[in-house]
Amino acid sequence: MLRYEQIKDFVLSDALEAGLDVYNMRNFIETETLDRTFKISCIPLGFKPGSGITAEISFNWDCMYTSESIYGSSCDLYHDDTVNCIHSEYTPEAFIELEVKYNFPVNNAAEIPDIYIKLRDIIYKEITHNNYPQIKFEISVLADGRLVVHDSYAYIFWEISFDSYNIDFTDIFLEVKNILIALQESNVFKTKKWK
Repeated sequence: MLRYEQIKDFVLSDALEAGLDVYNMRNFIETETLDRTFKISCIPLGFKPGSGITAEISFNWDCMYTSESIYGSSCDLYHDDTVNCIHSEYTPEAFIELEVKYNFPVNNAAEIPDIYIKLRDIIYKEITHNNYPQIKFEISVLADGRLVVHDSYAYIFWEISFDSYNIDFTDIFLEVKNILIALQESNVFKTKKWK
């Protein structure tokens, strides 16, 4: 079974191979459950930083996977090796949920309906599967009645099994790169140009 560090290395190498410029790598550990999270931010090679159009790629790692990837079957944690156990006949069906979050700038809340339609059309043209992202806008109403956009993004989840010793994220990351380029070239967002 692959370990957290190995999957993290596959994410990084496949992102670079797909033409993504990776920055802001982060590892988190939840102190009560010991679950781990790995996150990277990325833009296509050639993008100038600061356009506001970025992708964040992350996966969560259950603490039980740490135990199984280091010590083997979780049954070993609960009973002696000499005890007959049906679990020893099975290999764990381990998987991660890879999340891709596309960030884009929206300054005016009044533009959200129009941006939503254009954004959906741009993203759907780049996708060749039925796993479509959800598009979110986080807004609030100020005391004077003005709407303020706090965050705007689209996100998609991929369930990736990793019982083998190889994972290939290249197709997913090529799609990420193509969507980011399409968002930049659409001129829907008022952003800095890239080379």
